[in-house]
Amino acid sequence: MRALRLIQVPTTVLKTFFCFAGSRRLLQASPSCIQYTNPVLAVDFPDPSSPVDGGDGFYYIFATNAGTPIRNVQAARAPKSDLGSWTLLDYDALPFVHSWSTLQGGFVWAPEVAFINGHFIMYITLHYTAQNRQAIGIATSPTASGPYMPYDTGYPFISQYGDLGALDAFPFLDSDGSWYMYWRAPGADGIIPHIYVQAMTPDGLSLTGIVSDLLAPSQPWEFFPGALIGVIEAPAVTKCYDNAAYCLFYSGNPTQTAAYSTGVAVSSSPYGPFLKYPNNPLLLANGAGILGPGGLSFMLPGNGQTFAMYHSWDSTAYTARVLNMVELSLNPGLPMSTNLEVSFVNPTWQVPVCQ
Repeated sequence: MRALRLIQVPTTVLKTFFCFAGSRRLLQASPSCIQYTNPVLAVDFPDPSSPVDGGDGFYYIFATNAGTPIRNVQAARAPKSDLGSWTLLDYDALPFVHSWSTLQGGFVWAPEVAFINGHFIMYITLHYTAQNRQAIGIATSPTASGPYMPYDTGYPFISQYGDLGALDAFPFLDSDGSWYMYWRAPGADGIIPHIYVQAMTPDGLSLTGIVSDLLAPSQPWEFFPGALIGVIEAPAVTKCYDNAAYCLFYSGNPTQTAAYSTGVAVSSSPYGPFLKYPNNPLLLANGAGILGPGGLSFMLPGNGQTFAMYHSWDSTAYTARVLNMVELSLNPGLPMSTNLEVSFVNPTWQVPVCQ
């Protein structure tokens, strides 16, 4: 297993305040508090995407294939006036797949949508028939709601040999206008999962430059008891510490268990190196009914707040992964330091009060 190289991130305070609750949440917003109850969508809605503003009064969010009848990509929406009220939509957001892919009954995973160069682009994990493993493809739409149609070049956007293949694409827009793609795939041994990053061209349709290998399993919580190989996946990146650093959230442990959790790593560059918080995981199973929380993404409603969207199991029967949301406070105005400190706010699940 590749050892994780630990570094100090220079002249940067690295404290992440991560607030969440399993019951009624009251959040300070503009012009008034947003009220919501987790789960905000009580259906099987795994691997939720970052919600996107449709420009029609709604935010749209997408998820891994599920439903009856099964849809390649599920869609839901919430009015901008009430971002705690999500409704499942009755259509397939990706009605057709790429020429290099077959559905294989349930292998359309982890959609992520970004608005790039005047188009809504969906990055989606599909089954790559020629290699019999997963790969990442692109679909586009003129509207946020879709449906999205394959951008089909005859081969995947990203494919890698070994293990499950390439999956869990996450596009990230830096403050200088540069786009980056993060994803999960096996390392050089073809077995152990790693998280990678590479720059994208301005149109979001191609990769450019070098590939950086960022993370591999190294912390005990990323390993199922008795397992020799750990699991990390579902990277999601946002700027933090007054835009001075990059917070990479990721999931670890097998997704089929309550031990599936979410951790964070921090860097001063989008290319890393990323330093894992030593007290990971941040978001984990708790007594408030949250089981196996992971697949995290971000919603930016434009009022200065950052929300995380994530799934968790509905019960110990593990029949559905429901949609939850939580507010993140990413350390505005902290002093400078060379020490790494990442900590919880509200670790006992208190309910904050609107002001």
